[in-house]
Amino acid sequence: MTEDVVAWFNQHTGQNLTPIFNPVLRHAQIPRLELLFGITHGSVMYKWSVDEDNFAMPVRVGTPDTGRSSTHHDWQTMQTQLSKEDFQVATDQY
Repeated sequence: MTEDVVAWFNQHTGQNLTPIFNPVLRHAQIPRLELLFGITHGSVMYKWSVDEDNFAMPVRVGTPDTGRSSTHHDWQTMQTQLSKEDFQVATDQY
């Protein structure tokens, strides 16, 4: 059962991962990372677009060595001199 799998991961990681599972298992829209460039010069805004209030999944944005982690579904702003083409999202770490 789905609940058994989620409970197993929660128990074995010692974390409540239910909000990470819920968007994939119980909502039509899967989590999507949104990026907005050029709102103000030298900045980028980012957030998770997700139908789960407690969703918090880390993802590294910017560059591999100087990037920042985003975990929330509220807009966050990052100062950067990176162009849209050079800005990276570490999709292979999670």
